[in-house]
Amino acid sequence: MGGANTYNFLVAAAVTVGAFTYGFNNSVIAPVYGMAGFFSYFELSPEAGNQQTASVIGAANGLFFAGGMLGCFTIAWKGDVLGRVRNLQIVAAICLVAAIIQGASVHIAMYIVGRFLSGYGSGGMIALIPIYLSEISPPHMRGRMVGLAAVGQVLGYCTAGWAGYGCYFGNTNMSWRLLTFISPTFILTVSPWLPESPRWLILCDHHERAFATLQKLHHKTQDTQDILAREEYLQIKKQVDLDSSKPRTLLAILKIPSYRRRLFTAMLLEFLFQSTGVLVVNNYQVLLYNNLGLTGSLPLMLYAVYCSWAGIVNYLSTFFIDRFGRVKMMIYGTIGSIINVALLMTMIAVYGGTSNKIGNGFGVFFLFFFVTCYGFGIDPTVYVYLSELFPTHIRAQGFAMGIASFLGSALVYNEVAGTAFATIGWKYYLVFVSVSAAGLPFLIFCCPETKGLTLEEVGQLFGDEVGLDLSHMTAEQREELDRKLLSEAGKVPIANEGTVEQVVSKDGTSIVSHFGKVAE
Repeated sequence: MGGANTYNFLVAAAVTVGAFTYGFNNSVIAPVYGMAGFFSYFELSPEAGNQQTASVIGAANGLFFAGGMLGCFTIAWKGDVLGRVRNLQIVAAICLVAAIIQGASVHIAMYIVGRFLSGYGSGGMIALIPIYLSEISPPHMRGRMVGLAAVGQVLGYCTAGWAGYGCYFGNTNMSWRLLTFISPTFILTVSPWLPESPRWLILCDHHERAFATLQKLHHKTQDTQDILAREEYLQIKKQVDLDSSKPRTLLAILKIPSYRRRLFTAMLLEFLFQSTGVLVVNNYQVLLYNNLGLTGSLPLMLYAVYCSWAGIVNYLSTFFIDRFGRVKMMIYGTIGSIINVALLMTMIAVYGGTSNKIGNGFGVFFLFFFVTCYGFGIDPTVYVYLSELFPTHIRAQGFAMGIASFLGSALVYNEVAGTAFATIGWKYYLVFVSVSAAGLPFLIFCCPETKGLTLEEVGQLFGDEVGLDLSHMTAEQREELDRKLLSEAGKVPIANEGTVEQVVSKDGTSIVSHFGKVAE
């Protein structure tokens, strides 16, 4: 049986650069807060507790996530109109413009406008990448391949961290500017060679291109007849035909119970995971180290190591998502995150601002253990799970709304974090512990497992009709289906010997027309 080939993995690896762009743009603000040049250039006080500085930092973080929400809403609106690749090019260009504005900033207001545009492009980017990866991946490797989005994202964090550490020793007036120029151009360079999503192509009636893309993505030497590609094409086409009469507007989607449940599941999960405090911990980490009595270049180095460790954990996680299942990994990741935030809060409350090296050391330890739990159990897994929840004709809308929930929660938590840390200090972490603990039962009891199912089969978990259920066929039924597919394909040359447009049957019709007759 076929599966992901080298070309499929190369495409996935190239696309993860888009996730890298989101991670870098989001995280670059954290090391900037550790650079004296940033504060002096914009005439801000670097002293902890300064209200003006706290307000500016809150605005810079909050407007990034506000822009991200707007970017998600745009993808929900245009994601199925222009296609996955073209939308990817548009948001990458916006990220590049935002980087130029931030790098050329002569006033803090200009910098904040650049952060907003950066958030807009980055939000659209992270709303597209997992969708695209899920739609080009074979079912048995979808967890590993979609999980690469989180790996790319954390590599962006890591690059921002180490670049910030290196720039700390450079020109203090220019070093923070350099951090905004590293990533957006690569995705624009490789995007002309990216294949369009075969599911989007079928949704838009580009059947020949869709079948050719599936063959190229999933052909392997042992699958000489491209059985997987033929099965995939048939299943996708039948499901798209079945769903074609269903509504695609957001308001209409809310009227269908199964679609409404999927949408609320996506949005509640993303709110729950943001409520672990993951982005507040990340974006305010340098300031957090300062509260633990660590100063100078050491907080920047620890942040870079933190992000590097997160990248390792995220990558290792992708090898287990398809083995352990999505829901189980998210449950254990959430429990571990809650425990570690509570312990981190305790260390800050008791030892923060003191010279107790043991207590402060444990604070750093629990911070790293937190990202271990979150990175292994939640970060890659939630992208996989959300990309699987929705049928093709509303996948862009549903996934984008889920990410919008994540970024909207981040907007609230990060906007007030600067002021909260300056006023109530460690007590702000109580919000994350209590909210995420309250949401844990929803994850345990209300989220169905999607492991092993094709994207078209997930609907049956929510009571929807499935056009062709390959996963639950008996071996005999699967063999009969494959025999029929090959029988139809026998009327034409093997597709590897020519393009699908050139491959026609004796009666002059495309091979695509035969697939609709199979398994009726």
